[in-house]
Amino acid sequence: MPGPRLKKIISGMQSGGDLFGLEAAQKLGIPTGGYGAGASGAVTKDSSGRNIEAPELRDKFGIAPVPPEIQQQFEQRYGKATGARGLWLPRTYANVSSSDATVYFITKDNSAGLAATKRYADDLGKPFLIVDERKPEDMKKLADFSAANNIEVLNIAGNRELSNPAFVEQAISGAFGPSDLTSNLPMDPEQLIRNQ
Repeated sequence: MPGPRLKKIISGMQSGGDLFGLEAAQKLGIPTGGYGAGASGAVTKDSSGRNIEAPELRDKFGIAPVPPEIQQQFEQRYGKATGARGLWLPRTYANVSSSDATVYFITKDNSAGLAATKRYADDLGKPFLIVDERKPEDMKKLADFSAANNIEVLNIAGNRELSNPAFVEQAISGAFGPSDLTSNLPMDPEQLIRNQ
């Protein structure tokens, strides 16, 4: 069960860290949700980096499209984003703004997603934690971060290239539930869909 304060884990359903976090939360019995990309809220990327619609994952994790009022807040702060930026940035902002804090799982230090997520957290005065897959000792940071920030709704984000679902799962279970979970999560959203 979730720790005494945590009520929900949200995410944008991006392949990699986002999906690993949502899957781990459900294994622990933690409610999931969040805002996804596109008008359907179901856009993610496959292992080759192509945009795909994944309504099965949207429905499984309780993901919704970005609400008009949050889209409007985003545009008032940052202007109207177009092209690929218009697809991903409002989703990122919606999840950061709708959570008490964000944890970002990384495999590399300089991604556009990391920069945008950190910027929105800083602009909104929300706690932000980086957990580096390359540093096993980082796995324990989430428990301390959660306790220090009285988190009820946690946004989980991360690099699409994240390759170790067990790392994300162990960090979440170490902070919020039993640490004896075993991960066999596929890295590709298309594989998650096939496993439904």
